[in-house]
Amino acid sequence: MSKLERLLVLLVPLFLFISCDSRRTVGPVTTETPNLVFAEEKIDLDDGNFRFRQFISLESPSPEIYSYAYRINTLQEGVLPGFHTDDAGWILWPGGDIWTEKAQISIDFDSVNGSLANLVCSVSTRVKYPDAHIEELSSAFKSNRFIGSTLTSPTDYGGTYSSGIEFILLEQIGDIFVDGNYAHHFMYRINQLDSNQNVVSEGNWFNSIECPDIRKIHLSQYSAPALIVNEDNSYTEFEYYVVSRAGIEQQDAGSFIFRVVAGFRPVAMVYPQTTIGLGSYHYSSWTSYDNPPLPANSHGYPRQLWNVDGVHEAINSTDFKLHINWGYNGQYGILQGHYVTNNPLDGWEANIVLNENNIDYGSRIVAFWLRFDGDPFPIQDCYFGPEFRDDPYGNTWLRIINLNKLSRSHIFENLDDGSHLFEVMVEDLQGELSDICRYEFNLAHLISPQARDGILIVDDDTHNSSVSPDGIVDNFYDTVVPNNFEPVLTVDSDQVISAVAFMNYEAVLIHADNPTQNPNFVDHLDALNIYLNNMGNLILSGTHHLISSYVEMEAVNFASEQLGINNINLLESMGASPILNAYFIEAQGLQEFVDIPLNLDTAFNPIVEFREGLSSITLFDPALNLDWIYSCGCKPVDYENFPPTQEQYDYFSSKYVAYRYNSGHSSVAVFGFPLSYMDSDTVSSALAMVFEDFRAGQYAQGRR
Repeated sequence: MSKLERLLVLLVPLFLFISCDSRRTVGPVTTETPNLVFAEEKIDLDDGNFRFRQFISLESPSPEIYSYAYRINTLQEGVLPGFHTDDAGWILWPGGDIWTEKAQISIDFDSVNGSLANLVCSVSTRVKYPDAHIEELSSAFKSNRFIGSTLTSPTDYGGTYSSGIEFILLEQIGDIFVDGNYAHHFMYRINQLDSNQNVVSEGNWFNSIECPDIRKIHLSQYSAPALIVNEDNSYTEFEYYVVSRAGIEQQDAGSFIFRVVAGFRPVAMVYPQTTIGLGSYHYSSWTSYDNPPLPANSHGYPRQLWNVDGVHEAINSTDFKLHINWGYNGQYGILQGHYVTNNPLDGWEANIVLNENNIDYGSRIVAFWLRFDGDPFPIQDCYFGPEFRDDPYGNTWLRIINLNKLSRSHIFENLDDGSHLFEVMVEDLQGELSDICRYEFNLAHLISPQARDGILIVDDDTHNSSVSPDGIVDNFYDTVVPNNFEPVLTVDSDQVISAVAFMNYEAVLIHADNPTQNPNFVDHLDALNIYLNNMGNLILSGTHHLISSYVEMEAVNFASEQLGINNINLLESMGASPILNAYFIEAQGLQEFVDIPLNLDTAFNPIVEFREGLSSITLFDPALNLDWIYSCGCKPVDYENFPPTQEQYDYFSSKYVAYRYNSGHSSVAVFGFPLSYMDSDTVSSALAMVFEDFRAGQYAQGRR
């Protein structure tokens, strides 16, 4: 027996095993018709190359003797190593006949530099029966080693999904290397199973070559094949296999079993993180986006709209642009076993579809329905497949295909002042629509300085019964602000305060008088910057913590440009703690400003009462050359209670504690000591002068 014959005898059980799946046989199966089966072997050679041996076998279902003819198609047409063929391509056997009793043949191909240049890609055979009639069979070469496939989505085998699913398939390349290893297309079908997952009915095979992406197959109740909702205890099976560009087919089909149920719906979203505006009166000093959809301009960087009680707002301008970004629940996220975020800035595109309970039901969003200000959204040149559709309530929408980022965003320009409403619904593969997601925003008209009234007091003090009692501090500021600047409104700094709110007021007073707390007003820096750049007036009252605020603000040049501090190193505190160096007892007035003594008669701070002095203040060095209005009033060296040394007295008395600054487009007064710790009558007198200076400046510039 020859080596080849011995090998074929050993391989016959393998052929029988490979051909056991009757669903993948070629041609009609009868008790007479043989089955085409395939096998392969990789034989390593001494020079680092390999020999790829392909076996073709006709498995005969009966012991009768047949005759066979073979026509082998290879990647390189007409090249069939070790064989001769007739003009039609049929293999010639000894004696010049195309007929043989061999039910199995093998063909070898040797690699060059680790890759094959040729291999069998398809086979045609003729079978001559004892009654002399002839039947022809043909098939692509089938292999599980050369190429395979895997289903990457959905992943919950046996799980519950909607009647609109995206199946994502990928090829798996084996260790036989040849041009054309990659997928040319996938074959797939839908089978119906009973409660024991036995096949009740088999579907027809379909080809993904007509799909926009051969690796993504969309099935729904409207597709071919169609998905149908499963009855209780029944299942659906998705079968698939890959066909390589060389024509090789995956031998054993993959399978995914699931249940189709009704009731899943998508969720539409508008992302506030990337819904941003940019204009003369709406911008940020900070770089908030790595790749902003709106590039920076001369004013600064794009920023989000302010969200005030669920309504987003900005100050409008002729150059204002609004970028709005919409999508769906599941579009963005970090997948670590489950979906954890829907923030396009924190995550990447997961592109899964979650319902309102954050359950992935295997679908895809195929279209967006859009409206703006009660009308269908205007058609843009970049939209794919735009059409107008009516919802069940008679409202007309613009429906566009979910194709790319351009179908999920828009840049508005030339919007009118006032309220606007953007609405979006998403449509999934089922044809199911989400509820409406609404994004309401208001574009306010810029209020000129002449039309502004009153004072906005921003309370930046966290309540502390010992160092900053809310009731006492609030009453203090209500009392000391001038009564000829009406109305007066007090808001907490932990509230959202937009530039729209600031722009309503003739002046803004921010007090951060709690010596145990870092101020929060830097959170409103964008709004303050816009306000001050448009002839705003600002008063700051604070403690030694103003120094850290100046450091934060100077990161965007706010301290130097808006507050006049061009060297933060020239700022210092009197003491590192409320107990140390409690020597500040009054602000000594300059330029006709009255002296402001520390309130020792009714001090609410027990340390101030005990030490008869305050250390939690900011000291300004004379080298800053600012418009000083108060110098540091230090205890004399002969003070009875915790006096300073002469050196300390001389040093602290040389510093300033309050100043004015006019940038040309705004006026600012900064008190480096907490006004609420001081005598209310003299504070009231000082603030009256500051506010009158603000108003005089407005008159001087023709703004009143």
